Amino acid sequence: MTIIRSIFVSCLLTTFVFGQNPAAKNSYESISLKELSGSPAEYEGRLVIVTGELISVDAGFRRLDIFDQNGKVLMVVNIEQLTMSQRESLLADPVRRVTVNGRVELKNGQLTIRAQKLVALVNHLSE
Repeated sequence: MTIIRSIFVSCLLTTFVFGQNPAAKNSYESISLKELSGSPAEYEGRLVIVTGELISVDAGFRRLDIFDQNGKVLMVVNIEQLTMSQRESLLADPVRRVTVNGRVELKNGQLTIRAQKLVALVNHLSE
């Protein structure tokens, strides 16, 4: 009986040790848009944080386009799951840069980020 118990405990501990993923899939990884667009399949399904220049917001407030000046990359961000007040806040202030926390999706060959959080980086111009 002790042998069976020892084997059971060993299997249980092995499961705990090897079952832990050091690069957890539920933690955000800060990445540049250039790096993301360079290998989209590698980042598919992962949580990322990206920052870029806000280029456009569609009329239905469902998506926006951000641009990375350094890497010359344009990225589509899906903002449908954000509340309407969060989406409309993009128009309330002079927003030029945004930071997006979201999941990378690759659909029909197009790379998009499904935003879970959007932070507007407001530029206050002195008069």
